[in-house]
Amino acid sequence: ITTGTFKGLTEKFGCPIDYMTQPIYHDIVKGNPYVNQVLDWDKVLASRYKYVMYPHRRIRNGNWGTNDVHLYDLYAQLCGVEFDKMYMPVARPERFKEIEDSPYITVHNKGGHFLRYYPYIGDVVKLLPKDFGFTFVQIGDKEDPKIEGVVDFRGLSFRESAYVIQKGFYHVGVDSFPSHCALAVGVTQICLFGSGARRVVRPKGKTVDIEPDYVK
Repeated sequence: ITTGTFKGLTEKFGCPIDYMTQPIYHDIVKGNPYVNQVLDWDKVLASRYKYVMYPHRRIRNGNWGTNDVHLYDLYAQLCGVEFDKMYMPVARPERFKEIEDSPYITVHNKGGHFLRYYPYIGDVVKLLPKDFGFTFVQIGDKEDPKIEGVVDFRGLSFRESAYVIQKGFYHVGVDSFPSHCALAVGVTQICLFGSGARRVVRPKGKTVDIEPDYVK
């Protein structure tokens, strides 16, 4: 989501961007045309820069969702720039040959919060008619609960997951990284919400959103 700020920040400050994040996330940003280099987060090194954008420092406890600011636009507003399109590089996984000749839909059942777990996707797959014509492919963390009756592609890298999502017909999943990734690579999805209200955390783009009754 932060990649949507890079164009605006480059224009605002008139200089290239160095991006600091944890090593696991480097692959999402590497190769971005607006980024000079990707570095490990280092508070001391960051203090040596002329300009430092640290949006999370400005989000106070209890203020999440204030004014119903959309999550995808939050960083752009905190940085004082216009939100641009997201950047998500892709990489073909070695295993992709197993499904490349079959039309498929990617599914994802668990986000980073326990209330973003949807355990019924396996039941949905079983209810579909035999001639539905699509294979289902599970993506997500290798520790996510396995969905029975689908092709298991859990544990791919971020770039590999993006490639698999991009080559599919649709994405069905919970509010999480893959839901925003699907919109970044231009795939229509059905997005299921749990702990985060749709009006705030929904992805930017074309989605069919299913939100629970939070009282019941």
